[in-house]
Amino acid sequence: MRGIVMAGFQIDAERLEWINGDADDPRDLCLHGEATAVIGEECFTYYCTVSSTALYLLKSLTQDHLIGEDYRREVVRFADKIEAYYESYSPKIIGEDEYDRAAYTAFWNEWHHRRSFVPCGIRCGAITYEWSRVNF
Repeated sequence: MRGIVMAGFQIDAERLEWINGDADDPRDLCLHGEATAVIGEECFTYYCTVSSTALYLLKSLTQDHLIGEDYRREVVRFADKIEAYYESYSPKIIGEDEYDRAAYTAFWNEWHHRRSFVPCGIRCGAITYEWSRVNF
């Protein structure tokens, strides 16, 4: 069964930043920015936690519904852009809070699991996350 082609689907993120506005914040685990989605002729722009948005979109690739090849490629490109931003800054410092540790580790474990399983063999410049970049 072929997926439905979503004409004109694009998603991107700009003005990426850590919540406090610093150029680099090793203690901020979530990346924020302005996400823009274009579907056909409709354009939606919102300020959000783009790291969570990317994970949610990666989840959509393995849900039980029909999606097109263009959608898959765009989601992977978006997720790779967000991950590259993380990798371009200082390693994250996770404090002593067990919940924060578990949540952050679970987030990236799920991210990489879902990113590695991209249906239809799509590979759009996968980035290998280095766990050595996280300071516990």
